Amino acid sequence: MFLPTHKTPKGLTSAMPLLDSFVSFAVATTTVILETVVQNAFYFRDLVAYYFGGGKKSDEIKLDGGVRLRSYDLLALHYTLWLVGSPSYKHLQRMFDWNLTHKHADIGVATGYWARHSSRLGYLLETQAPKGGQVEYHLFDQNEAFLDYAEYAISKVWPPVHYPLSLESSLVSYLDPETVKEGDQGHYTSCQAMLLLHRVAYPVQKEGNLGAIKAQQLFKLAASLLAPGARFYGVTVLPPEAVAQPTGCCARLRFLRGKAAQDHLRRRGVLHNEHDTVDNVVNGLIAAGFSETSIKIKVVNFVMAWEATLA
Repeated sequence: MFLPTHKTPKGLTSAMPLLDSFVSFAVATTTVILETVVQNAFYFRDLVAYYFGGGKKSDEIKLDGGVRLRSYDLLALHYTLWLVGSPSYKHLQRMFDWNLTHKHADIGVATGYWARHSSRLGYLLETQAPKGGQVEYHLFDQNEAFLDYAEYAISKVWPPVHYPLSLESSLVSYLDPETVKEGDQGHYTSCQAMLLLHRVAYPVQKEGNLGAIKAQQLFKLAASLLAPGARFYGVTVLPPEAVAQPTGCCARLRFLRGKAAQDHLRRRGVLHNEHDTVDNVVNGLIAAGFSETSIKIKVVNFVMAWEATLA
């Protein structure tokens, strides 16, 4: 299940010399304002809930970084994906559901968004219940706050008390496959790294192709979790240097908007994709043990999706 293709609109190429600077300024300013408004709105909601709740804090507020994580879906998923010209998040959700199996490893869980909105997960839970089986959904992340929040949020939507869901979480290092526990190695039949690769910092070394090294290490982590024949899929954001620049007027504006968004996020230390390319992803999958003939790649604007099967 892949992403739809966006057609490049035809039109005159922009000749305004200050266009790049204007778009960059507009994107950065709008992003800062939106982040401030959204996070303050969550803080205000928490204050109201605290006041009318008799001074009792909710479980969400108690979690480390609660407000930041609850605003993550809106800011990091919906808004940022729109800035970089991504297909609708609904298309990404379909891709997640298409490959999901009853033994799934989720690398880079963030807030557990894809599992919380998955119709496929609901179907698997309903079909496993009459058989007396379980759906195993394992969260892997190197940030404990994300693991705590994602486990809490997913269990609110799919309570293990009412559904045959085995929900577990483990701390791992994205670039160190040896951090995977022995019991999890070769256990899962599907694995995803949705919107993760571009958020992973490059290894601390000055020599070699950093983009290739990062991709290989992350994909080796995924491969260590999977059984032979299992599916691995994901989505990442490519840097402007790794994609073809459009010539149409509207497409050019969309390109500048995405470039400005990435520049802003890099300055803030959120984005680490300046060395990422399509070739690095493909070669990383092959080096990690995925079948070369099974690899499928789709690029839409700055967003790249892949699917591969472990040999």
